[in-house]
Parts: sequence; C-alpha cells; structure tokens
Amino acid sequence: MKKWNPLRQIAARLSKDDMELLGIERTMRLAKKFNRFRYGHHHRRREQYFRDEFERLLAEHANGSVAHNVREMKDGWLLDTSHSLPYLDQLIADAEVVIAERGDRPPTPTGKPFIIDIAKPADLDRFPPFLTFALSAPVLTIVSKYLGFVPMLSTTMPPGLRLTESSSKYDPGADGPYRESQLYHLDHHDTPLVYIIVLLRDVTTESGPFTFLPLSASERAAKALNYRKQGGLPN
Repeated sequence: MKKWNPLRQIAARLSKDDMELLGIERTMRLAKKFNRFRYGHHHRRREQYFRDEFERLLAEHANGSVAHNVREMKDGWLLDTSHSLPYLDQLIADAEVVIAERGDRPPTPTGKPFIIDIAKPADLDRFPPFLTFALSAPVLTIVSKYLGFVPMLSTTMPPGLRLTESSSKYDPGADGPYRESQLYHLDHHDTPLVYIIVLLRDVTTESGPFTFLPLSASERAAKALNYRKQGGLPN
C-alpha cells in the first residue's frame, strides 16, 4: 500500500489544472522558494563569483581579453546595432546553414505553428560560434552586470540556446486573432533572466516587428491587469 503524500497530491493537481489552483504568480513564488531552499548554495556561489572574482574569471575564460566600455542594460533591455560583438558574423553564417537545411518546414503537431525551433543539440558541436558568441566576454559582462551574478545557460525549457523560425506560412490561424506568445506576455520561467536575441534576417513592418515593453512598463501593466494572479489574466 502506498503512503499518502499530500505534497504529491498538490503537485498532481497543479499539473492537471495548469496552475489554476493557486494562480500562476503564487505557483512561481512557491517553486522559487523551494528551489532556493534546495539549490540556493549554487546561486550564492555565483553571486560570490561575480562580487569577488568576476574580472579574474572572465580574463581566464577569454584568454586575457576582458571586455571594456560595454554598454549596460537599463530598464530591462539593451539594443545593440553596432554589429561588433565577437563571433557574430560566424554565428549568422552558421545559422544560415541550419536554415537552409531545416527551415521552411511544417511544425510538429504539438508545436506552435507560428514559431518553430529548428536547432538540434548536436549543432553546438557542429557550429561552435553558437556557444562562443553566447559566452563571449562582452555578452557575459553585460548579462552578469544586469543580473548581479555569474549566469548559466538554461537546462530546462526553453533550452539555453535556440534557433527559431517565425512564419505564418503553416499557421492556420494566421489571419487572426493573435494568441499565446503572439500577444504581450511574461514567460513562466524563473526571474531574473536575460534573453540575448539575435535577428538573423531584417525585420520589417511586413515581417514583424518584434515588440516588447521595458521592465517598468511591464510591471505597471501586470499590476493594473491583475496579471497571472488568481482570477486575473492568465498569461
């Protein structure tokens, strides 16, 4: 006979009801507290590395090439149009190879029809610039200064490195209405986090545009809309 476990019962219900029992925000706070209790020593070590040893670690990582005079993220975002970040040209060229091989294909039945992941884990070995760009000194400096700790690439969903194709070609709902991540939203992932988004092709009014709200505006909107709270807008 199995022993009754109330925590397991709660977890099963949360999974079944898509976090509706407590609301998305409360569920995320509960998960964060649990993770900090279980894995907080890892996070505190990354904070200590940034506070006391970041310059040395970065110099070792980049073979002495420490980034200077890099711009800082403000209000949750930074736009860089200099095309000067290391490995960027190689990254774009390698991404074009992947696009030629796997782009413009129908999505899987379980995937979103308007945004499709076309990268594979093996691409990190095949195309080193995908990783060397993400771990370059300027990128690490910008991200670490914003977060206040040495970052790590996500090992959950979505993965830390992605190559996605956004298209309406295979989307039966392309004529509207917009839904899911086509609308303004906040992701369910942990906070704080940083996305580095590299546009591989020009984005125009016909093919986009990609839009976002600064941190301060997002916080005001979420509060006004009772966003992700029990009984409020879900996501």
